[in-house]
Parts: sequence; structure tokens; C-alpha cells
Amino acid sequence: MTDKYSAERLHSMTDAELEELIRGLSPETEPEFWLAVMEEYSRRESAPVPDAQTAYRDFRAEYAGQQPLFCDAEDLDMPRPVERRRLSKTVRIVLIAAILSALFAATAYAAGWFGLRERSLSTGIQVDSFSKTEEGEWKEQEKEAVLFIPAGYKDSDEYKASEEWFLFDLAYREDMIDRCVAAGLGAWDWLDDEGAAELLGDSVRIYSAVDVPMAEKLLEICEKYSLKLHSSRVFAEDMQDFCRLSGTEPFGGEMGTAYVFEDGSYLLEGSFIYQGEYLDYSLERHIEGTLPPFTRRLSEPENYEEWGYTTSRGCTVCIDWSKEADHLYYTYEQREPVLNYGHTVFVSYAKDGALLTLWGYVTGGKEAAQEFAELLDLEAACTGRP
Repeated sequence: MTDKYSAERLHSMTDAELEELIRGLSPETEPEFWLAVMEEYSRRESAPVPDAQTAYRDFRAEYAGQQPLFCDAEDLDMPRPVERRRLSKTVRIVLIAAILSALFAATAYAAGWFGLRERSLSTGIQVDSFSKTEEGEWKEQEKEAVLFIPAGYKDSDEYKASEEWFLFDLAYREDMIDRCVAAGLGAWDWLDDEGAAELLGDSVRIYSAVDVPMAEKLLEICEKYSLKLHSSRVFAEDMQDFCRLSGTEPFGGEMGTAYVFEDGSYLLEGSFIYQGEYLDYSLERHIEGTLPPFTRRLSEPENYEEWGYTTSRGCTVCIDWSKEADHLYYTYEQREPVLNYGHTVFVSYAKDGALLTLWGYVTGGKEAAQEFAELLDLEAACTGRP
């Protein structure tokens, strides 16, 4: 075994260093190295406990049709030595991959793959933004557009494709508007919805690819990363209709508007009662294998504090909470509007190939952000398919 994977070397690494090493492992890495790294990681008290049920389910699916793993010797038609060694290596690699898949559902938070800091994208493009002065007033200014990637862990195909598409989309629109204005034309004279629709069909409305170059770029990115485009979306009439369309169980909260895509991805905006008042929220679910159609802009990503939290229902989430109040809203006291400032909160959760993001605001600190994460049954919102 190389020094890089020796027991002494692995034991001397910090949790962060070991998690970084795990991220660098690939299917081509020798199984002995996989085992050495994971054995060291799993014996640490700070390591999260993997979801054994999920690992076993995935392993059975991948291993279906091969020789049984556990049986009496006389029941097994033993392969020749070379075949036995090949089978053993295959089994170990598949089993390790299944365990890692389940483990990463928990370690993603500690490894820094899951939160706002790892899913925010600096664009280098200046856009109009609003911020609060020291006197508590809001002013308009130009700031770099920072985007929040809503789907995929860091370095996943969904994440990399989203980076390329959203960067292109933002830069291309700014460039085309500037060109039209410089030429004395209308800012939107470059639009060609009909041409784009010939390439994308119904997807043109979902992704707002509004001319042929945009449509071509969208198709190019999806082909590059072997991803699908959403082809349809249906607006839900009420929460019962929403659960039917998305395949989820009721998870709490009142629905305002919601639409569901053909694969069960959705965007839902609604409210729930929090400390005696109605609190607006937005809930997004993205299913792996499809390019997400929208993103969010972050005004001051450096303003957020991030930590992992396990809800009372047992969901391990990543919470991002703005340390400075950055959300302006009105409440009513004795029927009179009162201006308040809230702290933006993002709550991220993943399960069974779906990535869930709950977004809203709270008037308090970190404890209030954790209470916000408790308001919905996130597992129910994350699981289920139409």
C-alpha cells in the first residue's frame, strides 16, 4: 500500500483532510485504498453514520443477477480462481460505491458540498442591487451578480451544467441588450421565440431560451453532460392536487402557487403560521438527471453563516442564515402596517436523487433559523415521484 493510503498517514489526517481525500477517489482507485480510507473515516467519532438501509438497497440493485454473497459452500458453484478473484473485486467495488452513496448523503454537509457557499457562483457581471445603509435606509448600487445553483452537489454533472448555462444566459442577455441599445434599437429586439421553439419545443418556455443561439447553447450543454431538459410543467390547483402531481405526501404549510415538472421537480411558494403570523416561503425540488430551469441571485453571500442541523424528524440539513438583516417586509400590528427587517434563510436537504431547498426569512438569530427548518416535513417533501 502506498504511503498516501497507509494507516499511519490516514490516521494523522484531520477530518477535513480525510474528506478531501474521499472526494478525490474514483472508480479506478484500487479497492484496497477505498477500504483503507473508509475504514479510517468510519471509526472516527465525528463521522456521520451512513444510511445502511439505503446502501443495502443500492447494492442489491447494482449486484442483481450475480453470484450470491452469503450461502453454504455446497450451494455455490465455485468459479475458477481467476474468476473468483475478479468476482471478489467486483463485489467489493460495488459494495463500497453503495456505502459511499449513502454516506455522502450525510457527509456532504461536513465536506462542504451542500451549502450556499459551495453552490454560489460568482459571475463577474455587474447588475443593479439594493443594500441597507448604516442608517437603515435602502440604496441602489451595482454589484457583481452571484448565483445560487439549485441542483446537484459540487462537481456533479447537474452542477457543472448549471454553471455553464446560467453564466451563458446572464452574459448573453446583457450583451444582446447592450448591442441593441447601442444600435438604437429596442432592448429586446433580438428575441426570436419562434426560432428557439423549433429547436426546443415546449422547453423554450421553461428555460426562457429566447433566440436560436440560446437554444443551441442549451442543447449543447445538455448533450455534453448527458442531461435532459424539462419538457412540461403543470400548475397545481391546491395542495391535494400538488401532492398528486408531484407524488409527495402532505408536508405542512399552505400553498400559494406551485407548478410541477414531468419528473416530479417542482417550485412551490406558500406560507405557514410562525409565531402567530403568516410567513412566506419558497420550496424547490430538483431531481437528478435534468438541468434545472431557474436559479436565484444572492445579494451578499459573504453575509451568511452556515452549519449542519438535524431536525426533530431526523433530517440532516444544511442551514445558511444571513447574519445581517437583509429582507424588507411588512407585518400588521393592530391592523397597521409595520416595517421590519428579516434574515434570509436557506435550508438544504437531499434524499433519493432529489435536492430540496427551502427559502424564506426569520426575524431572529440562529435558533430561529433552526425553527424555520422544523416547520415542514422535509423528507416527505423530498421523496415521492409522480
